[in-house]
Amino acid sequence: MKKVSWPTREQLTESTKIVIAGTLIITGLVFVIDQITTFVYSFIF
Repeated sequence: MKKVSWPTREQLTESTKIVIAGTLIITGLVFVIDQITTFVYSFIF
């Protein structure tokens, strides 16, 4: 474990923020696409 380079607290915090932001963005995009698809299908049928 001596050769492992552990991230600093600041690096870990920044990486966590990026992951959370990316997850929220992708979740939002999937939600919007789902709503559009639902609307289109309800219009067709």
